[in-house]
Formats: sequence, structure tokens, C-alpha cells
Amino acid sequence: MKKIAICLLILLLAAGCSQAKAERDTDLETEIQNIAAENTDKEIDLASLIDFDWEKAYLFTPYMPPESINKELGFKFKDPSGIEHRDDICLLVFTNQDKVVQYAELSRVASYNFGDKEYLTPSDATLYFSREP
Repeated sequence: MKKIAICLLILLLAAGCSQAKAERDTDLETEIQNIAAENTDKEIDLASLIDFDWEKAYLFTPYMPPESINKELGFKFKDPSGIEHRDDICLLVFTNQDKVVQYAELSRVASYNFGDKEYLTPSDATLYFSREP
């Protein structure tokens, strides 16, 4: 019985640690927001700004419910930004091997989008933005 309890505890800790690896990338936030604040109607090659391993990037808009985020990602993610209740940011989420590895809270100094793509990859990583001049 004691061995079962210990195994369950280890499994719970391991599951909790997988979400703990997702870090907020404030340097990336600053770089993107500076580019968007200084230019109008531009695009940013995210791959040129990123120095970590990732497979896909997703962009979530204000008031996005957790269920919608989880459905789009294809796995459960505990959103630390609280975007479900916020209108001041967009959430840029980077995944690798079905885990969130980094995220960035993009202040709405601009409107961000991926064009007609559902998500970005390192080989096709153009983030579009526009703002009022």
C-alpha cells in the first residue's frame, strides 16, 4: 500500500512538473512590442528572435476560454496569464512535443495575427501586426 502511494505521488509530481517548464519570455515580449510600436503594418520573423526549441506557436486573443486554448493546443495547459479575463494582451504560446515550453504576453500596442495559418512553425514563423499610425 505504501509503495502504491509513493508511486502515485511521483506520478503527480511528474505531471505537475511538465507545466512548470513553461516560462514567460519577457525578452521576446519586449522585442516584439518594440518592433510593433516603432512600425506600422509589418511582419516579424519569430524564428529570428527565438533561441529555444519549439515545434508550433499559437496565438490566443483576449477573453479566450481555457477550454478553447486546450482544444487548439490538443492538450491541457494551465494558462498563467489569465487571458480568459483580460483584454490588454494576446497570448503567444510555443509548444514542443505536446508541451508548452515558452509563452509571451503581447501588449495590445498592435493587432497580431498569423495570416491564414492556424499555428506557426520554425520554418514558417511570420507574425503579422498592424496598428493605427
